[in-house]
Amino acid sequence: MKQVALLLGVFLIHFSCTDTKENFYNEDSVKQEILQLGALIVLALNEGDTETLIRDFWQSDSALFLIDGNKIQGYENILSVLNGIPTRRKDLVLDVDHEEVVVLSENMALHIVEFQEKITHMNDTTSRGQGVWSTLYKKIEDNWKIIMVHESHLKKQDN
Repeated sequence: MKQVALLLGVFLIHFSCTDTKENFYNEDSVKQEILQLGALIVLALNEGDTETLIRDFWQSDSALFLIDGNKIQGYENILSVLNGIPTRRKDLVLDVDHEEVVVLSENMALHIVEFQEKITHMNDTTSRGQGVWSTLYKKIEDNWKIIMVHESHLKKQDN
């Protein structure tokens, strides 16, 4: 009986110390999906396309958008802020310097983007800036949804 208990104990310890869970998803495929969604966001920002910007946001009161120290929580509040962009600027030219996707699990991924921007304001003045944003995606009902965006501008240079 002791031998059976010892054998069972060794067996349990062996398998508890070994990663037996296999990835049933393709990490490269997840990265490509997220990069494609990110490219659509950049295009939408450059074209002032609010519908595309908000399309993949999680429609929940828990959705979160953090920008330069401001917290906007809830899908409706985020939608309101994004809809107000055309009243604050005439044009945006956003260029991506570097981006990467970190796959956290089969249904969670983080997209990190370093960018530069040139904004033409309503009074025709321009400003330039650079920054970083990260977007946390979660797969909900087979669709990637944005559950949080964090954007920080590193510095601003006025022209």
